[in-house]
Amino acid sequence: TIADLTVDPTVSEAWGQYRRTLYCWVHFLKNSGRFVMYAPGNLGKGDFNVYRMFVEAAMGTTRPGGFAAQVVPDGFYSGANTAAIRKVMLEAYSLDPLLGFENAAGVWFPEVHRSQKLCIYAAQRAPSPASAIRARFGIRTHGDLAAALSGDLLRIPVAMIHEFSPDALAVMEFDSQLDIDIASKMYERWPKFGDKKAGPPHRHYMAEVHMGNDRVLFEGATSGLPLYEGRMVTHYDHRAKGYRSGRGRSAVWEELPFDHPDKSIQPQWYVPWDSVPEKTRERLEQFRIGFCDVASPTNERALTAAIVPANALCGHKVPTIVFEDDVSWAYPVMLGVLNSHTLDFLVRKKVGLSMTYTIFDSLPIPRLPIDHPVVAALAPRVLHLTCTGPEMTPFWNAMAERGWVAPVEPDAPVPGLLDEDERLAVIAEIEVIVARDLYGLTPSEMAHVLATFPIVARRQTAKYGEYRTRRLVLEGFERMARVGGR
Repeated sequence: TIADLTVDPTVSEAWGQYRRTLYCWVHFLKNSGRFVMYAPGNLGKGDFNVYRMFVEAAMGTTRPGGFAAQVVPDGFYSGANTAAIRKVMLEAYSLDPLLGFENAAGVWFPEVHRSQKLCIYAAQRAPSPASAIRARFGIRTHGDLAAALSGDLLRIPVAMIHEFSPDALAVMEFDSQLDIDIASKMYERWPKFGDKKAGPPHRHYMAEVHMGNDRVLFEGATSGLPLYEGRMVTHYDHRAKGYRSGRGRSAVWEELPFDHPDKSIQPQWYVPWDSVPEKTRERLEQFRIGFCDVASPTNERALTAAIVPANALCGHKVPTIVFEDDVSWAYPVMLGVLNSHTLDFLVRKKVGLSMTYTIFDSLPIPRLPIDHPVVAALAPRVLHLTCTGPEMTPFWNAMAERGWVAPVEPDAPVPGLLDEDERLAVIAEIEVIVARDLYGLTPSEMAHVLATFPIVARRQTAKYGEYRTRRLVLEGFERMARVGGR
């Protein structure tokens, strides 16, 4: 077990030798010429997953008309570095069925991590490519599996896969045919985030500091620039938790709600200015969007983002986004979209354990001109949710120059909303604007989207006696006949 490896030095040494041997074996196979289905360019970066060799071997030994079937990780249908395998699979095989399993309760493999997802595929080598695949995802129980085997499967057009993910050919985890209809509507509205041909603003990602490889930069430092970790960031909040004690996995953090008297940026680590990597120094002068890299469809939410203030660094679990030409006016609008349940609805169908750049680039994210009416509707609402600490006042005043909010003095009280009920009401308004005015969803479609977040529903029901976000959003659809300012 892992515990044995950390306690018994003999076992630990043997484990190290095993890993070195495995690396050499994988390196040999990768360069043997037998396996050729590698994803091109950036898609091919990352770990060399051994299961890909077994899939390719199965495909290579299947006769025309024959079948291949295996149990493999969910990366088979969603991982970027299996794009080349999926390309051949969609062109030369009939994939029927594709069954996606979640191990959240340990039903399928008790000793495997509960966040791990897996799948079973059956593929027939066909003379012509199939027009659709039959699939079912989110199989958590034996009853779910029985329903899938009885024929309760979705029909996902191959053309849709090419449209949603033209480079990676990732298959999204749809739960119903209505899921497919909603996703189709969203992709019809807007281009994918990584499509430069769609016009500005163009994004630049960066993992500013690697918490493992760059540890020498900050370990032992007691002052300097605060270093952000994933748990410090949540929706519209760059101060979600404060560090208290311990290190690494044993670190203790405290939730910092908006009424907490000590709410501020409270990191575990600091980076002295002299130790800041050269590549990030220019970035430090800017406000930018930071999002949490750790994600899972079994979490309460998969995509969480906030504005990161200037003069702070972000660890690799909080990658940051800036736009070319410093189009900072677009950040509030972008943040409203990223934090919406509507976009998260798509993300949860793509993500495994990490919010990768490839997934980000595949999302249909609006690119609006500054004079678009939705910009004027979203920006002030997002600013009221975001600018809740003194370090955000400069950003508020920069956006005030656009006429979206009134400027405040540097030493004045923070202009953002701190009351929980007021924040929930504004968040609901943003949800309506994003769903209705940007993605064209109807009230019934939005109700379906919100129903796909069961943990949010349970948490709010326990706290408020109702799924409050759902009520506020659906009431907002009825009330907001037109978009207006706050």
